[in-house]
Amino acid sequence: MPPEQMLDPTKTPRSSIEMFTDKEMEGILSRLQCSCQEIRGSEVFERLSKSINLNINDIRCLALGSPTQSTPALYQLALLMELKKLTTAKVSVYDPIFTSSDLKLFSHLEITPTKEHPSTLTASTLYYLPHADLSITEELFKDKSPAFMLGNDVFSHTNRLSKVELHTKYKILSHIVYVADNSCQGAPEITDGFEPVVARSRKRANKLKYTPPPIKYTFDEMYFSKVEITPIGELGQWQNAFSDLALHIIR
Repeated sequence: MPPEQMLDPTKTPRSSIEMFTDKEMEGILSRLQCSCQEIRGSEVFERLSKSINLNINDIRCLALGSPTQSTPALYQLALLMELKKLTTAKVSVYDPIFTSSDLKLFSHLEITPTKEHPSTLTASTLYYLPHADLSITEELFKDKSPAFMLGNDVFSHTNRLSKVELHTKYKILSHIVYVADNSCQGAPEITDGFEPVVARSRKRANKLKYTPPPIKYTFDEMYFSKVEITPIGELGQWQNAFSDLALHIIR
């Protein structure tokens, strides 16, 4: 989760126990409405609306942040509201940092905040993870086997790791990146290890060039064989709220 940005940087952050007054909540709702209008009128949202499966029945949002305390989280919530209108889907949200004021806001919006995954979630559920870290994303793929995910592009989100590191720490994400990158099914034929390099001079002995250890992609353990990643782009002035946003279809 990126550093929180206050809605009003001149004010001290509110306690998670302290409830916003009705007047303050009206201000939050007004900001949210303006954010929804901005996003709805953007070219990026137009592209996203053409990519989203209109048969989505549920949207499950994780790692949203606190929309009453954070400007990026408020924009992320605005996108969630527009997706809700677009798909007429039922929406549930969860983040352990939700405050009492966040819960009050969700009540106004008729959004269900719940730690437990609703029993209605099916293969037609869209998982929306605005800025989830890799461990949360990996756990989601492991436990829920989602077919649709809107969140950080897994390519850019994992490029700081080597292929070996990615495979060791986040096995499912490693397979997703591999399939999307190669547009193929099944495990690759990798011949890594110590690879001999022929010397250019007769006077020089052959040298050994070290390459990373072999990676074994075992797709019989995965629930998917095809991956499509559609970059949505950055939503202009809100790019710190929607950096590297992409729609992932995993089947």
